[in-house]
Amino acid sequence: SSLGQLEELNSGGEGTVYRIKSDSSKVFKEFRDVVRNELDLDSLAKLIELPTRFSQHDQSFILEHSVWPDTIVTENNSFVGFLMPIIPDTYFVTHGVRAYPGYSDCDWNKLIMRRSWVGNSNIVSSVPQLEGIPLLDLLIDLSETYAFLHRNQVVAGDVSGRNMVWRARPTPRAVLLDNDGFRIVGTRGVTQPKQSPDWVDPHLNGGDTTIESDQFKLALAVLRGYFGLGVLQHNSKELNNCNDPIGKEIIDMAAKSALAGPRPSADDWTMRSDAFSARTRYLASDSSSDDLSSISSVML
Repeated sequence: SSLGQLEELNSGGEGTVYRIKSDSSKVFKEFRDVVRNELDLDSLAKLIELPTRFSQHDQSFILEHSVWPDTIVTENNSFVGFLMPIIPDTYFVTHGVRAYPGYSDCDWNKLIMRRSWVGNSNIVSSVPQLEGIPLLDLLIDLSETYAFLHRNQVVAGDVSGRNMVWRARPTPRAVLLDNDGFRIVGTRGVTQPKQSPDWVDPHLNGGDTTIESDQFKLALAVLRGYFGLGVLQHNSKELNNCNDPIGKEIIDMAAKSALAGPRPSADDWTMRSDAFSARTRYLASDSSSDDLSSISSVML
């Protein structure tokens, strides 16, 4: 009752998200009755407490790249949900058929499906058209976010096209959603472990998701984000004739990520994507050929 007047924003299988009219910076996620007895309140408390251990720089980083839970909500002494930051307007776009374009978050699906609708006169969209350096910068940012989580022993778990949103300006940035699905290694998740269709790690074999399953799903996010051809795997036929050197390296890394292990880490993806971006920036400049050889050595 202390939250005051609420406005429903979205509803899903686990619960409903409400705007808090008295606080425009926060939203309230209320869990449905049918899942409340499965929730782990201690795990949520540990998640909420974790950023307080970080340096100011690291706190700023993760709060800019997630909607991290920050307050437990109870009703009649029972845990019913939590508060988290609202997704900023810069992560929302107009997108849809010309007759009924919708206003929604700019999720990763809009990036990975872009080849299917760009140029379609029946589609109205304000989704940014990222290619080249800005696209690589976005992939770096996403990889850095997962690297940060894994350095701090946090498993994202349910990585999917709906659980990541992005923007192009003022700088490309990715934000992770459904953070109550995160878990600290060695603890249970707040909710039951989940995997989204088309993002299932074939080597997980049930049970809790892991840092290794995050690595598999990050590879899919980078591969699909780079090519924009839908829910690709590293061996999808659409990639058979790839002549793009960067694309080929991404395909190769994604293939290694599909093995049982060891897999490229989020740090590996960050460094590789950073090198891709450096080379692309160089080739777009008027630098000398001597400098080009030094950039190429980084790529090798």
